[in-house]
Amino acid sequence: MVGIVLVMTAVLTVAGVGVARLDVEDAARAGTREAITGASDAEIVAAATRAARDGARVQIERQDGWVSVRVERPVVGRWGTWTVEGRRTGRIEPLVGG
Repeated sequence: MVGIVLVMTAVLTVAGVGVARLDVEDAARAGTREAITGASDAEIVAAATRAARDGARVQIERQDGWVSVRVERPVVGRWGTWTVEGRRTGRIEPLVGG
């Protein structure tokens, strides 16, 4: 019986980490979509944080016409705390007809 409980706890922990990983990947994608269209840092962080849920940290890096958005979030489980991370990079679109 104890073995079943341990296995189920492990399965639920792994599932929770997996869901959090998907959340931060989606959040990084959402932030990058905002960033490539010329949004402000505040708008990028807002979009990424909205998608990542609670406790997310967002970092933005711009270089040579490219922007990277990195989102990380802690996941607390029965056996510790893990940090999951998502990162997306996109080319900043030139303003058209500005």
